Amino acid sequence: MTYSVKIESYDVDFSVVLAAQDGEWVLVPNVRISPQAAEFKGTVTAERAGSVRLRFDNSYSWARSKTVLYTLE
Repeated sequence: MTYSVKIESYDVDFSVVLAAQDGEWVLVPNVRISPQAAEFKGTVTAERAGSVRLRFDNSYSWARSKTVLYTLE
């Protein structure tokens, strides 16, 4: 899977997690993305079958609205 994430306002935490029958596996550790940073891109390969979850975490600053743009292939 190839991903790309860009934030338009404020910071957002982002991670990728694989939920498999034998547990959860973090494919991309939690990273804080800010609007000042360039687009955050990467490629991950799941070593086992399961569901891939993209996590966008706004809990540390939930009162501010955020705009997240992302693509997956």
